[in-house]
Amino acid sequence: MRVLTILALIGVLSPSLSSADNNRTGTSRALRTSAPKTTVELLDSAAAKAKLPKALLRAIASVESTNNPNKINRRTWDYGLMQINHKTATAYGYLPIEMLDARQNIDAAARLLKSYQKRFGHEEMWECRYNLGTARQVDRKSVV
Repeated sequence: MRVLTILALIGVLSPSLSSADNNRTGTSRALRTSAPKTTVELLDSAAAKAKLPKALLRAIASVESTNNPNKINRRTWDYGLMQINHKTATAYGYLPIEMLDARQNIDAAARLLKSYQKRFGHEEMWECRYNLGTARQVDRKSVV
């Protein structure tokens, strides 16, 4: 069901994505222009770096965590904005708790999606695989 919601949201920007961190103060002008500040900028930067559709990363963040970088799903142990599983975090060299940092969480999600893109090619297939998650990949090798 989440895959259908993600597909429906591609191209739609949730108003909650423009976070309150737009109002940061005390940073130099050079720093503000060179480092992404908002969630949207972090998502777009990661999408550009990984050559993934911007709308896809935005939609996943909206569906997975309702754009909450501090969300923890205690049933599945998925963390942060993109709901990265602890096994995925470990596979990409992060501690699971580091997935509460939006920049690292988005980086792990973009790297994971890029690996699925290379493996499956067709966009709907790698979106479905992302939704399936790494915990289930290990347990259900025959799925997808």
